[in-house]
Amino acid sequence: MFLAASTGDQRSQADPRIRAICFDFGNVLVSFDYNRLWENLSSQSTISESEIARRFSESELPRLYESGKISSQRFYREMCSLLKVRLSYEDFCRAWSSIFDASARVDHSFMSSLAKDYILVLLSNTNDIHFTFMRQHFRILREIHHFALSYQVGVTKPGREIYLAALNLAQVNPNEAFYADDIKSYVEAGRALGLRAAQVRTRDELVGAMSLCGITPPA
Repeated sequence: MFLAASTGDQRSQADPRIRAICFDFGNVLVSFDYNRLWENLSSQSTISESEIARRFSESELPRLYESGKISSQRFYREMCSLLKVRLSYEDFCRAWSSIFDASARVDHSFMSSLAKDYILVLLSNTNDIHFTFMRQHFRILREIHHFALSYQVGVTKPGREIYLAALNLAQVNPNEAFYADDIKSYVEAGRALGLRAAQVRTRDELVGAMSLCGITPPA
């Protein structure tokens, strides 16, 4: 296992060169909006959009699914029961994946350029249905070398095991890895392990954060 001696604010003045870039997916590489899901499901449900959103937010099912504790078929059946939805499995998968914007925040050339000089890792809380959709619809993921995914690792961020899985896949020490996420607590968890992490919510913030770590972003 690769672990650096320095972490967080204890980093030395001369950090090593970045060798790996770890990306979150949602709201870093691709925007998403759960309101589209509520709208799509409400058209096939006996309850309102607001009630669907409330039941979803209070349910343990999404967390269990993202951590790989339940299968896609079980998630589908139990979600349909919880939200009073009547959909085929295929239609449910389409609705479940409707949260993602059609286009990514960065283009394929941006990712392919980075992939020539850095080990690229997707470090994401996700699930089997979403990841299948992501790989089918977002060409940028073809440039990713390794995938540390919550439903495969069995742990969601901010659990340390998923960060360690990403580092082990890339075979780098924490201070040799740059990590971008839109959620502050996930960034802080990465920093606690020694990753050079940044909270980013736009493409410009991503580019700026990479530059501060010595990564020359593609034009």
